[in-house]
Amino acid sequence: MELIGYPTEFNKDEGLIPIDIQDLQIKATSEELNKLANFLIECSNQIERNTFDDESIELIDSKPNPKTGIWVQVLAEKQEG
Repeated sequence: MELIGYPTEFNKDEGLIPIDIQDLQIKATSEELNKLANFLIECSNQIERNTFDDESIELIDSKPNPKTGIWVQVLAEKQEG
């Protein structure tokens, strides 16, 4: 698994620069976690059926005055063997 993140601030000259993430912390309600979990399960099911390319979902950002939602994209990892 590889985790890539993007900063909340947009750089006019460079856009959103990817950040390699080692650890991930999620602060969410049970409803939000269920939505994310169901999305990830569906991605996993599609990968197993070989019907997956990439999928994304936008979730609500609960910070005060968010500029955008939280975007989660899943890319298929090529499986060995």
